[in-house]
Order: sequence, then structure tokens, then C-alpha cells
Amino acid sequence: MDIGTFWSIIDQTTTFGDQDEQLHALDQQIERLSPEEIEDFERHLQQELAKSRSWDLWGAYAVIHGGSDDDGFEYFQRWLISKGRDVYEFVLTDADELADIIPEGAQDSCEFEEFSLVAGDVWARKTGKDPMENPETPFARASRAPAKLAGTPVKETPAHLAKRYPRLWERFGEEPLG
Repeated sequence: MDIGTFWSIIDQTTTFGDQDEQLHALDQQIERLSPEEIEDFERHLQQELAKSRSWDLWGAYAVIHGGSDDDGFEYFQRWLISKGRDVYEFVLTDADELADIIPEGAQDSCEFEEFSLVAGDVWARKTGKDPMENPETPFARASRAPAKLAGTPVKETPAHLAKRYPRLWERFGEEPLG
């Protein structure tokens, strides 16, 4: 599977609506793949998660949610990937663009913990092996991502965040999501 196929699968399930609906659609798309293709899908997912591990996105997440932590940031990365290739790549060039991408009146946090669990669930159903209990399976090996954030560190102070992310700060600085 190439990166274009990976993104095609995501793009076919993209919604700003119900996450359960998107999980179901993603499960159906991945179910069509062989175990080896699911491993490729997971490798691409991990590569995109690694690509989005940046201080720029960390700071945007901090503004949107009123603070940041490692787990929440990873769930934010998953949410961003779940929005599809165009949104993902656009935001990677300028995280402040999220001010226009997050729907007006959004109440829920921009996190999607379950999004990256679907491939493992389908792979386990197809192979009869749980990747969490079998760390040496090809799927489990594909699921390892680096932990370092790239780019210029962000100070999580109101003055710094407001200056670095003016549009996000205007929208979420005083009233962050969830």
C-alpha cells in the first residue's frame, strides 16, 4: 500500500460529524484489506503521526484545549489525520489555520483516541492475534512512533500563545474546548 491509498481510505471516511460513524466506516474500509495491507496502513498512520509531532501543533492544541499533555496531544494528532489528507497537510503548513477548520459552535474537543485503534482491531480479527499481547507481530512492530517534538518549542503562556497563534487565540483563548 502506498501513501496515496492510505489517504484514500481515510478520505472515504472523513466527517466533521459523528466519530462513531467514522469509526464504523473506517472499520469497513480496513476490513477489505489483507493483514499485510493493514500492517502497511498502520505504518503509514505511524509515519503521519510522527510527521505531525511538532511544537507548532502542540501549541495549537494548547490554545484550543486550554492546555496540553502527551495523551491529549496524541489524540489531537489522530483527530487531525481523521479529517483527511487536505486538512492534515494544510494544517501542517500553518497550525493557526485550525481557527477556520474547526466548525463554529464546536463543543467537543478536537481529539479522537479510538481512530488509530481500528486497524489493530481489524488485524486482530483477521489474524487471531492481539498485537498488544504479541509485541513481535508485524502489526505491533509497525505501531511504534518516535516521541520527540520537532521544531521551535512553544511557551504555554497566554502572551506567547496569543502572539504565535493569533486567530486560534482569538477564537479559543478565553473559551477553550472540552
